[in-house]
Amino acid sequence: YTGLDRIDIEPQALIAGLEQDSVGGRFDTGESFEGELDDIKFIARALPRHEVEMAYAEREWNRFSVQIDRVSDDAETNNNSSQSISLNSWDIDFHEFESGLRFNRVGIPPDATVEKAYVEFRSSGSASSEITVPIYGELNPDPVTFSSAQPIKTRPRTTARVDWEPLPLSWSQHGSTADISPVIQEIIEQPGWAQGNSLALIFGRGVDSNRRGVFSYDYRPEQAARLVVYFSGGTLDTSPPSAPSGLQATTGAQSVSLSWDHASDAQSEISHYRLYRSANGGGAQPIARLERSNY
Repeated sequence: YTGLDRIDIEPQALIAGLEQDSVGGRFDTGESFEGELDDIKFIARALPRHEVEMAYAEREWNRFSVQIDRVSDDAETNNNSSQSISLNSWDIDFHEFESGLRFNRVGIPPDATVEKAYVEFRSSGSASSEITVPIYGELNPDPVTFSSAQPIKTRPRTTARVDWEPLPLSWSQHGSTADISPVIQEIIEQPGWAQGNSLALIFGRGVDSNRRGVFSYDYRPEQAARLVVYFSGGTLDTSPPSAPSGLQATTGAQSVSLSWDHASDAQSEISHYRLYRSANGGGAQPIARLERSNY
């Protein structure tokens, strides 16, 4: 309250449009918001500056996001002197070793301007040490997935580089990298880049053994790393994708696993699939919304 004005607040209440100048401080009615709020978002984590800026830019720029969707698209080197890589680790370590993330069906046209870009992830441990992780792109307009024949160390890198200083994180906490728009811009300006191509990011190693770990696709597919890009301009391909094909069902004792092939056309940027189930000849009911091609 301030002066003779009093505001009675219930425990755990939320006040929109008025804030305290300090924790436990008072409210000033002269600083209250007057008008209409047409969009309120609740986010259970601290947001870095570039994500806050994105909340205000969503209506002006195109937004594209895609998640890692296969085991071999997130990888890390086994040690600093070897070119061998690990494709089946339960987490991907940044800073201690070189790591790579590859994203498929990236829906950014070659003539677009990348305004902001970052990678979202879930932390695989608690870490608060101060580190700097250099982030490059693979200088390839459509890179292949990671393998022993195509390791991380030998891949050409963009001239653009972003040094990311991660915030302290706890287990399973949401996090994001610094703004990597210069890296993404250089990738899509390469000859041969087309909407629907794949792109790869390379996370260089630091000078010590401190690290930040994130959940891998192999461990938690639904919480694997996600690329988020905001862009303006560009000629978007709006043609509908072909239907998914190659549906396979593998039965277990009390379960059925499904897998299918993504749309075959190179320009397809499918955001997600909806899975329906019909029991005993009845109507089909939705059971899942998936960004990957398996269930």
